[in-house]
Amino acid sequence: MDASHRIPSPPNGDNGVEETRPTKRPRLNPSIEVGFMRDGSGRDSASFVGSASGIHFIRSVYGALNARSSSRKLPGETPESNIVPGEDDRLNNGPESGPSKPLWQSHEVEWHVDETTSGTFDDLIDWTSSYFDVWHPPFPFLHAPSILEKFEAVAHRGLTAVNPFDVTIIKAVVSIALADRRQTNTVSRPVPKALVFTSFDEALNSVHAVISKPATMQGLQAAVCVQLFLVSMLRLNAASRLGGLIIRVLFQLGLHRCPARFASFKPEEQQLRRRLFWSIYCIDRHICQALGLPLTIRDDDVDVCYPDDETHSLQRSNGSTSRPDSPLPDASLQQDGRLRLLTLIAKHAEIRGLIMELRNKRVEYRAEGWDKAVLINAKLTQWWNQVEDSIEQAELHETPLSDLHQTVLKVLKHESVISLNRPLLAASKTSANYAAALQSGISSSKSIIKALNMVAHSVMPAYDQPERTRNAHFPMFWPSFTWSIWMSAFIILYAALESEIDYNIAVR
Repeated sequence: MDASHRIPSPPNGDNGVEETRPTKRPRLNPSIEVGFMRDGSGRDSASFVGSASGIHFIRSVYGALNARSSSRKLPGETPESNIVPGEDDRLNNGPESGPSKPLWQSHEVEWHVDETTSGTFDDLIDWTSSYFDVWHPPFPFLHAPSILEKFEAVAHRGLTAVNPFDVTIIKAVVSIALADRRQTNTVSRPVPKALVFTSFDEALNSVHAVISKPATMQGLQAAVCVQLFLVSMLRLNAASRLGGLIIRVLFQLGLHRCPARFASFKPEEQQLRRRLFWSIYCIDRHICQALGLPLTIRDDDVDVCYPDDETHSLQRSNGSTSRPDSPLPDASLQQDGRLRLLTLIAKHAEIRGLIMELRNKRVEYRAEGWDKAVLINAKLTQWWNQVEDSIEQAELHETPLSDLHQTVLKVLKHESVISLNRPLLAASKTSANYAAALQSGISSSKSIIKALNMVAHSVMPAYDQPERTRNAHFPMFWPSFTWSIWMSAFIILYAALESEIDYNIAVR
């Protein structure tokens, strides 16, 4: 039976199941959000998406729209309307859209070239520029100078000059940047097929050695590269499965323990381990929230300091550990302003986890206390104050954040406001919580739509400038932008149904 013919059973939380029922839709305003368990619908097994994704709210709004569609032309529910953005397992797995389908068009990739063709060093820099502009600042889990050395080797001797994990990393970086090019109208010659993943299957197969061989930093970096590629392409189910492997390797390598506590790590190693851990942490929190999955990294299992705020080395210098002879990290590495963006996104990921723990646990374990919500909101406000201070400091030091990354931080703020308040829309409409949550949701939804609309329009002239070769401020390149717009649009529609927003404004 199609998912549109199913409704939630009495609330058992995100671990509950749903029964097959008639075509009755869920009420617009049930008492609490729950996850959605689908039957196989012709597939091998059932699948589940949790309430943190917003699926319960979306289905409720569709139900209300269908109920009123006789009087107004409103968008009705379709089989695709129950799919969360990035939920690739629900896509058609036929030859035209499955994981083995070629990803690139003829003008993007040179298909009929020798497997050893890899391009010059300048070509490699050109083909990967957007990766280092867009993705490396918030997720600096690679050591950029080392990657440039690999580019030199590949340019002179081909891919055989580097090991298989290096090949995976290079292919992931080039593939991410090549996909970015579709939105920037960047003029560049096609990439040799040997430098990209030609399908999602190929990308996932490239990290099989991470399972069969002992855990290594390089193997973990390769797996994270592939995961980031999948996330950037909104293949979140596949990225989540790969993330399970990544988290286990992370624990085996001890990345959840602050490297400054151990004398065996040189300052450069300490910095890279922190960068790798926090990058994995941020990516994983995004996936968990987007699909409504339980947290896989719990904060009480982690003692890694933020990249620009090391505290364990200070403890060692005061003789408070058993290894007072351990070398202190190089201060220049700790104060690297380029890592501030990672720190801000990591702190936001922690807040994201707090919201999920408050709003999306099993129903009988959900904390309904107002105090916890107030505390989380205070943390979010504190974080935003730090963001504003960091933006100002970066400008004073002439290392400003790009327009894109400033927009990312702004959208992340409003994402969290929505995630914190949207579940309260399932409460009684006469409660103060419901009224406050609705107005907060409307305000943040409008802010997200306006922010992303401004960014999109700011680069429209680029499409009228064929000679343009590079735009450092790439628009719309952030995985959660899709979720943010999706959720914001439905909150606006809901507000229109509740007569909180003029109908014509909501439609526009």
